[in-house]
Amino acid sequence: MGRRPGWDAPPPLIIDESDDALDSLPRALGDGCAGTNHKNSKRIFNAITNRCLLKHRRASGDGAHVMSAEDLTAVGPIEVQHNLAVVATLGIDNVGGNGHHCPKGLSMYDGALQEATLNVHPDLYHRHEDGYPTLDITDGTVRIDSIVDAPFGYTVDVDTAVFTPLAEWRP
Repeated sequence: MGRRPGWDAPPPLIIDESDDALDSLPRALGDGCAGTNHKNSKRIFNAITNRCLLKHRRASGDGAHVMSAEDLTAVGPIEVQHNLAVVATLGIDNVGGNGHHCPKGLSMYDGALQEATLNVHPDLYHRHEDGYPTLDITDGTVRIDSIVDAPFGYTVDVDTAVFTPLAEWRP
């Protein structure tokens, strides 16, 4: 990749949506990119493979490589925990996310599920002033001790009978 005239230290570029095959990251690194982005929706095992490749390259002195993560559409109480469990496994400590900012926390779920999630993940969720659990984001960070301690980041049983059947659901 060519350098822009007068720009001695451009920021590292990573691939994101173009990381669509097992050989995408090696090809991108060969083209001068610095890494990739992980999303659970883009194949978890591919992310593990990519993380191993980047660690190997870094260990062999082949520059500083980047692996970022994001959870753009993740909403609790299951998907956020699964995503953060994978991110913790990958050793990524900076995750961009906005899916959990769109709804009003877990307010769309019945009270029993809200309470169970709040009880099992008191480090990740707190009670919003309006009464529903929402992510406890402090200075841009969330605590994930309860996720790391839980299998796949999740320990609450979800009673699907409380949800409206798809055939009956109307937006």
